[in-house]
Amino acid sequence: MNVDGEFGPLEYAGGLWVVGDPDRAHVRLTPRGISHWADGAETVELRWPRFMSFGLETQVSRRGDSKRLIRVAKIAANLAGAVYVGSQGSRAAAMLRHPYEEWSADFDHHVRKYTRREITMADALLRHTIAAGKGERLGDPAWVAAAVSAMRGVPSARRARAAVESMLRAG
Repeated sequence: MNVDGEFGPLEYAGGLWVVGDPDRAHVRLTPRGISHWADGAETVELRWPRFMSFGLETQVSRRGDSKRLIRVAKIAANLAGAVYVGSQGSRAAAMLRHPYEEWSADFDHHVRKYTRREITMADALLRHTIAAGKGERLGDPAWVAAAVSAMRGVPSARRARAAVESMLRAG
């Protein structure tokens, strides 16, 4: 398997594809499902059949949020008697079934910057694969490597869904 291991927030690390910095908080795409890791430990594992939808929210760089906005959020949290917990604007979110519930997990942005195109294409790959009911494909590192390679060649975000659907049909 020839892997170019970085595609926006997606990275091939330790034999699996992960969303986020694998040395910090991240989401692992495993054969069984998605697992969220924080502080060096797995916090939750969700099986692929539970996922109805999925999406990524992230910025181009770790510093995507303004320092002033972060300060205001910290002050507001303090005034409300809460602790500010920042994710540097990076989050995976999903709608799950059995039981129906919304789920989200913060992940740490890599030190490197992502291009807007990479963010859009990585999100499209994950979103459309799960929407098609084929989430288990995301747990196959070879399939994800081939899909990432193919997504690099997709000329525009408008064609991302068709590209993912074509890869899913091809196997």
